[in-house]
Amino acid sequence: KMIKKTALLLILFGISTCLVAQDATYKEQYRPQFHFSPAINWMNDPNGMVYYDGEYHLFYQ
Repeated sequence: KMIKKTALLLILFGISTCLVAQDATYKEQYRPQFHFSPAINWMNDPNGMVYYDGEYHLFYQ
């Protein structure tokens, strides 16, 4: 019975720390909130991010 309570407390503690950590990093003013990565392989130098007609476009070499 004590093992079950301890396991439950550890799980709840782990979940709560994850939620707090995610919330704190999102509120940082100069920290990027999005990260682009290609679907397959790798890409070279990303440049030329353009906002056009309500949508962002990212070009890379």
